[in-house]
Amino acid sequence: MSRDESHAAARVTRYAAPALFLAGLGVTALVLVASLAFHDGLRSPTLGFCGLVVCLLCGVKGLRWGAALALICIGEFGALAWAEATGSIARAPHGMPLAFAFASQCLLIAGGLAGGMLLTRVLDRYLAAAAEREMRFRKLLDLAVDWYWEQDEQFRFTHV
Repeated sequence: MSRDESHAAARVTRYAAPALFLAGLGVTALVLVASLAFHDGLRSPTLGFCGLVVCLLCGVKGLRWGAALALICIGEFGALAWAEATGSIARAPHGMPLAFAFASQCLLIAGGLAGGMLLTRVLDRYLAAAAEREMRFRKLLDLAVDWYWEQDEQFRFTHV
């Protein structure tokens, strides 16, 4: 890999986490708008996608990024609950109490965060195992390079 290619790869790696975080923010904002547009408020089933986005971000980029997005989602849920409680937005016609709806949405986010942490651990374990297998294979190839020969059709050595 040339020097320019390594710099380009480092630049992509450096901006990947913030870009994924911003994409996650965009998805959660879209879900929030959908819950307001359908007049479901905090009881909207689309808010469950926030937990999935938190899980994916945590699994791909780590606990810090996933926890930051989880806190923002909980803040969005708190704002929705406050808006419903004060009457700023129309209360959903469903019979679920507001506190229960808030707690269930927060539980979905916590589940997404826990799933993302588990996903991170599994990926780290498999990547470490793959790196170890590659290292053993390279050592085996280094041994094989030291002993090289050619044989003809009668299995006589022609080159050692």
